[in-house]
Amino acid sequence: MKTKLNVTDTQAIRISKQGTGDEMLFPVMMVQPSNNYYLHRVNDNYACFAHNRFKMGQNDVAMSVPDIPDDKYIDVKIPYPKGTILGIRESYAILGTEQCPWPEMPHKIILDENGYKYCHVYKASFDRCGAPRWHSSATMPHKAIIRQYEVIGNEVKRVQDMTWEEMQQIIARFNDKGEFLYKIKHIMGHLDNDFTEWFNSLFAKPRAVKKNGEIVKYVTYPYSMMSFWEKNYCNNVISLGKRGEGAIYEHKGLPLEIYDNPYIFLMKGVKL
Repeated sequence: MKTKLNVTDTQAIRISKQGTGDEMLFPVMMVQPSNNYYLHRVNDNYACFAHNRFKMGQNDVAMSVPDIPDDKYIDVKIPYPKGTILGIRESYAILGTEQCPWPEMPHKIILDENGYKYCHVYKASFDRCGAPRWHSSATMPHKAIIRQYEVIGNEVKRVQDMTWEEMQQIIARFNDKGEFLYKIKHIMGHLDNDFTEWFNSLFAKPRAVKKNGEIVKYVTYPYSMMSFWEKNYCNNVISLGKRGEGAIYEHKGLPLEIYDNPYIFLMKGVKL
């Protein structure tokens, strides 16, 4: 089965507290519907949104309304449907040896384009003194993959609706010995502050949207508007008029669309 290199280690891997590394939980950003639509239903391939005029009740997930016309729906495709196999790209190092000095540590021997063999080790499981030179997960070659996960489900929700347990699972990293790789700075009651900072570090920076090769606008997906303005993600952002609902923003002279408290796909997977 072909391996997909879509998700980096810093974004996807969740090593369990028991050190088994069998589970993965990660929020994946999705195309955001306008404020006129609410989440209507979710299946294995799509999240369906319906116009607010058909909304029943006060919650985002309303009761089924069978007589909503098809043209009142917005379908957002789930990027990693159930059954997708993800090859995990992670920070790695290349040792100048054909054999791994630590055979008990996760590693892989790779044959390069010149026919030479080199041992690859991985930062997430490296527990020796004298750390080697680490390479970014974004540069990890396909053949260096050592971990694969199968997506077993996707949940759609607003990021601020995530539970305490879900936030903890995502930002608490553990190695194969059950030791912390990422230590929560504010234990228990302030976990949401750590998660907000982590989430914004991935999604709050304005991203360019291109059309025909040219940048036409920017979009950003902060955890909240307050965190967006407080943490300096708003450099070079100009507010044209009032802040709040209906406000217009610019970034580098182009329109900026801010989707605070965005909908996310909460992707769940198991190790193969």
